[in-house]
Formats: sequence, structure tokens, C-alpha cells
Amino acid sequence: MTQVNANADEKHLFALLYQAHYTWLYYWLLKRVEGVAQAEDVVQDTFVKILRAGNVLNIQQPKSFLIKTATRVIIYQKRRKVIEQAY
Repeated sequence: MTQVNANADEKHLFALLYQAHYTWLYYWLLKRVEGVAQAEDVVQDTFVKILRAGNVLNIQQPKSFLIKTATRVIIYQKRRKVIEQAY
């Protein structure tokens, strides 16, 4: 497979991943974060992180992968908030 085809496949798979999993991930996050705005931020950061990593072709269990990535985003945001409050 050429690099161009791989990029096209990756973008297509990312779009499918986003369409198939955005809504449930958003509602899953609403139960775990402080409000709508933070849930939206975490969902966006989660998908951006996946897109930047460029590993969509390797995702075998999307829900587990998204939950793990979103959890890491939440942890990062909490750590950043603590640091910002310290200064």
C-alpha cells in the first residue's frame, strides 16, 4: 500500500471512528467530568490525540481504546489544573 493510500485509509477510518463513537463517548464522559463543557473538551482532545498519533489502523477494540485515551486526557487535564492553581 502506498503512503497516499495509507493516509486516505487512515482518514476514512478516523471519520468512521468519530461518527460511530462520538455520541456514546460524550455521554460516558458526562457521568465522569464536571459538566457539558468539560465533556466536550475531553471528547475533542481524545479524538485529536488519536488523529495526531496516526494509529487509527491499529485500533482493534475502539471502545476500550477511546475510554483509555479519554481517561488519560482527564488525568492530564486534572494535573494541569493543579499546576495552574499552584501558580
